[in-house]
Amino acid sequence: LDSGNVGIGTASPGAPLHVRATDAAGSTETGATIQIQSDASAGVNKGGSLIFGDTGASNRAMIKGMFIGPSGGGGALAFSTRDDSTGTITERMRITSTGNVGIGTTSPDNKLTVSGNADITGNLGIGTTSPGAKLEVYGSGGSAQGLKLQSSTITWTSINLYPGMSSPDSGFLTFGDGSGWKFYIGKAL
Repeated sequence: LDSGNVGIGTASPGAPLHVRATDAAGSTETGATIQIQSDASAGVNKGGSLIFGDTGASNRAMIKGMFIGPSGGGGALAFSTRDDSTGTITERMRITSTGNVGIGTTSPDNKLTVSGNADITGNLGIGTTSPGAKLEVYGSGGSAQGLKLQSSTITWTSINLYPGMSSPDSGFLTFGDGSGWKFYIGKAL
């Protein structure tokens, strides 16, 4: 069609493509569905895409559902955008078959993996859903409670803050290396 709207399941479409169907309960159930499927046989990174563009360029951004491996038929979603300087589409974010989200990486190892710099406005909480400071780290006890800054290139060079833990480090700021603690604030060695 050169003009007008197309309706599937509706006699009065309100958009160029309007799909209407019986709703289904549950996040994995289908209601009004558009299925985009590649005609290629299963292969890594193959699958259907939804491409966004305009008359200046046919592809400004893309969401691609793809097959990610030979066992189990797992799928992933890749989100890509067009780079201003090169004009090429580049993947920017991926949601893996296990639910991990990667920004700047195609293989996130955790629920959120960011490769590159990140700016956070507001407060950031680790172990809490309502942080009251720019960075709030909350632990339920044990050696994992506290904040540790450690070099990845120098073995055991670290700064540790252990608030409210039991002896010997309770409430102190410690500096140390692999041979032991070198300096405490709030405690005599």
